[in-house]
Amino acid sequence: MRALVTGGAIRLGHDISLYLAGQGYDVAVHYATSVDEARSTVSEIEAMGQKSVSLQQIFWMTHSHSL
Repeated sequence: MRALVTGGAIRLGHDISLYLAGQGYDVAVHYATSVDEARSTVSEIEAMGQKSVSLQQIFWMTHSHSL
C-alpha cells in the first residue's frame, strides 16, 4: 500500500504520515519549504520499516474561480 501526504513534513501532516506508516503504508512526504522536517519524517518512517521519499512542490494559486 502507498500513500502521498501533502504537507506531510510538519504538524498534522507529519502525524498522518507516521500513522499511515504504522498501518503498513509506504509514504511519500510532500513539503513546500520544510526540507529538514521532510528528511526527518522520511527517516522516522524508514525506521518503522516502511519505504518513504520526500517530494517538494510549491503550489501557488494565481487565479481564483468561483464554482
